[in-house]
Amino acid sequence: MMLLLRERRRRIRRTFRRRRSFWIRPWLATDRKLQFGHYDQLMNELRIEDEPSFFIFLRMPPVMFYELLNRVGLRIKKTDTLFRRALSTGLKLAITALRHLATGDKYSTLQYDLRVARNSISKFLPEVCRAIVDEYKDEVISCPTDPIDWRAIADEFP
Repeated sequence: MMLLLRERRRRIRRTFRRRRSFWIRPWLATDRKLQFGHYDQLMNELRIEDEPSFFIFLRMPPVMFYELLNRVGLRIKKTDTLFRRALSTGLKLAITALRHLATGDKYSTLQYDLRVARNSISKFLPEVCRAIVDEYKDEVISCPTDPIDWRAIADEFP
């Protein structure tokens, strides 16, 4: 009796389940991203034709962007699957480090600018931040080890 009730519930759920209208929204498709997205079009144009505007857009010069990309690229790279191609490491870095962290843009704004779905951004953004921290922590972030160093830091605060 219990099995019959369970099976009936499953059938009812299947009939009322909303069908997906898209696997991916057409305006987020890879071909349109390559054709109209800021990363694939605007950034290449700015890098080649107008470096000061590239700096304004990403808050760093092209040389620094590509150096950062070389250092964290392998940490954030994903493999392609049979279903879809992975997002490029440069696109992930541009979204995370340079647009989101530098300007505070929300995921929804980034979605429309760079043609990457909000849910995808929310997945890879923490991974990219972690990769940047892991790569630069020994060079940039130093923690005081003795009381004299701690006192010097404390003296900087009123």
